[in-house]
Amino acid sequence: MGSCFESSPLEVSSPANYRGAFNYQAFRSIVEQYYRSFVGAGGSGIRISGGSNIRMRNNTFIQPATAEFEVQVTGGPW
Repeated sequence: MGSCFESSPLEVSSPANYRGAFNYQAFRSIVEQYYRSFVGAGGSGIRISGGSNIRMRNNTFIQPATAEFEVQVTGGPW
């Protein structure tokens, strides 16, 4: 069974091959904002409103984005 793509938490992994200081919560928040800008009632990629049984698979959006967030340098990578 699926979940609500507009409000359900997203599972976000760290950037591939990145080994530096990292702030997972800040990164996850930025990724979530990016995703939700494409999908949902207010999205620019797939705008769905009023549907109750919608299945989406293998959708790909490519839109360059740049974001900055604070990291705290500690002993571990996370």
